[in-house]
Amino acid sequence: QRVPCRMAFFSIAHHPTNDLAREFGCELTEEGCVVVDANNETSVPGVYAAGDLTPGTQLISIAAAKGATAGIACALSLTLDRP
Repeated sequence: QRVPCRMAFFSIAHHPTNDLAREFGCELTEEGCVVVDANNETSVPGVYAAGDLTPGTQLISIAAAKGATAGIACALSLTLDRP
């Protein structure tokens, strides 16, 4: 099926920029993505990652959702109500 459009955006051969994560000592995948849990916390307690730095589908809507999840988890980690 054809979909008329004037422009399209597609990215291949994505390489995460993970220098800061490496400095912190975060666990990385073979592809260089930062390993995170369900709350987007890395292997380093108190360090969170989201977006195209983490494994999974690389879409802006997913990155925004993961960023919100990471932000909430990070904020809650500063209280006794850890997620």
